[in-house]
Amino acid sequence: MLEKCADSMTEFLFMKCSLDESRKSVYRYGFQLFLSTSASTTAILLLSALFSLFGHAVIFLLVFMPLRFFSGGYHAKTYGSCFILTNAVYWLTATASLLFDSFPANVQTLIIPFLTVASAVTICLLVPVRNVNHPLSEARYRRNQITSRVLTPLIAILVCSLCLLQSKFMYLPIISFTLTAVAVMMIIPKLQERRA
Repeated sequence: MLEKCADSMTEFLFMKCSLDESRKSVYRYGFQLFLSTSASTTAILLLSALFSLFGHAVIFLLVFMPLRFFSGGYHAKTYGSCFILTNAVYWLTATASLLFDSFPANVQTLIIPFLTVASAVTICLLVPVRNVNHPLSEARYRRNQITSRVLTPLIAILVCSLCLLQSKFMYLPIISFTLTAVAVMMIIPKLQERRA
């Protein structure tokens, strides 16, 4: 269904604008990516609002989406499984974050910086994870690598600084666990490469 919507949007765009026909598949892929991302984002936000976790969802999306875009990592084989995977990652991350809130404050102050730094180092070392189904130019991979290697440490520094200041910012666990989720999704394709 998503592919049909993307095809219709592409055909409509090409009807209304004079564009190079050879670029049609690029526009189609762009619409597929837009629709898939929009569906996942909307589902996460709506369900989180129902469970009074809207703030967690916003923080998760602000950290997860840009890092996944620039860093790469595991990709599901279909848009449907991508939708399910993204939502599952969010709910696992949010659940872990909520459970972590019950830990004593001194344990949280130790675990969050450790997990954040370990995840940030992993991301910076592995970036970019290339997707063989949608290859990018070497210049684009390099730009993504630089962006990710700037963005990731900034997030890690923010989290660690707030921990050191013993901030009561309730979203520190979700930020830390989201970084961990991104790192894990980068490790999976590397492990698959070794097995192949």
